[in-house]
Amino acid sequence: MKRLSKILLIIGIPLAIYFSWTFYFHSDYMKVNKKIDAAVWGQFGDIVGGVLGTVFSLVGVLLLVETLRGSEKGQIEAKIFDLVKFHRENVSEICNSYAGGRLIFKTITEEIKTLYDKVTECEAKMIEDGEISSEFLPHEKLNVVYLISFFGLNIEHNEELKNKVCTFTSCSDLMTKTLEYIPELRKSFPEGNETNNINIGYQFMLGHYFRHLFQTYNYINSQKKLSYSEKYFYAKTLRAHLSNYEQILFFYNSISSLGTVWELKVPNKNYTEDEVSLYKLCLYLPLIGTQIKKRLDYQNFNRKLITKYNIIKNIPSGMSIISPKLLYPHVKYESEDSSTVREKIERHYT
Repeated sequence: MKRLSKILLIIGIPLAIYFSWTFYFHSDYMKVNKKIDAAVWGQFGDIVGGVLGTVFSLVGVLLLVETLRGSEKGQIEAKIFDLVKFHRENVSEICNSYAGGRLIFKTITEEIKTLYDKVTECEAKMIEDGEISSEFLPHEKLNVVYLISFFGLNIEHNEELKNKVCTFTSCSDLMTKTLEYIPELRKSFPEGNETNNINIGYQFMLGHYFRHLFQTYNYINSQKKLSYSEKYFYAKTLRAHLSNYEQILFFYNSISSLGTVWELKVPNKNYTEDEVSLYKLCLYLPLIGTQIKKRLDYQNFNRKLITKYNIIKNIPSGMSIISPKLLYPHVKYESEDSSTVREKIERHYT
């Protein structure tokens, strides 16, 4: 909008100079001793007003629209920074409930790692006893581990909650066996004096934390008045408040049954019947059809928040139980060059 206003001004000012120069040098009506002819000056004013007035009026309208848009963007920015402020307050509240402060996130990730090793032992025993024929995928094991750490090892005393946790994995063999194995798992996590520990579970702390984080990123992503680069700036600002251990914990949450809404649950392509018909039609249209087809192909990529905003890009190599690259290959990780696929996807981000 500003660019168009500048173009119109660049056109309008030379036109004003041209009209003035033409009238001065090609007529006798601007001589000092010449009597002013109202009719001639009126015609000159009509020409200038008709042409230049329209140009400058349009510039004024465009600048007004730009001002209103800037005001709306200012309101969006204020809302985003309020949400970031609330996130910081959430983190402070979590840290204040733990003697080690922000190290609570490090403690949780370490407990999850210990529990993961124990579940792997449980898996090995299942293979040895002939209950399963092969190992589970790493992210499937991590899903089981995260769910148990989220709801706590004390679920063994609550059949209703235990059944609820089981259904998150459709009561897979690994989850069922792990739930039976909980009394043995508890030996690795003696009851402590902390308010938050893996026996009690972290749902009351992490539930609110991740719900608010999702709300904030989703709000940024849904702003149609912002360009992708502007959205990315605000998303990066929020990411800067996440420590490495927070990002690791966030990664674990995102691949669990509780957090797949961030990305893994979003299909690459998901067309309505009308879009399928349009998609088929696009195959027969040159240029325009190709662009529409690309838009349909990449529309769901805009809902894959983790890859779109590189939320986990700062996780150091080797610090997480499994590599984030296995599930999020198109995130531009720290100290890595952007891939060709990533650059191709970014062209369709809005």
